[in-house]
Amino acid sequence: MYARENELNISVPDAWMFGDGSKEMRDKLRSLIVKGIKTEIYAAHCVYGLEGEKIQKFGQYDLVLAGDNTR
Repeated sequence: MYARENELNISVPDAWMFGDGSKEMRDKLRSLIVKGIKTEIYAAHCVYGLEGEKIQKFGQYDLVLAGDNTR
């Protein structure tokens, strides 16, 4: 819905969570994003290779999951 309303040419974005795996940390970090306080993410380049993850690109849209793994 967001993509359509903002005329973004994207398919279903990736969904993932922040933090150390605990519900409390995931909810806290997600809340900071929703409030517009947290606007960036970063990790060491080598971490992406170790975890088999793609490096995010500027302008990329993703879904950040809540602590209970819901969108």
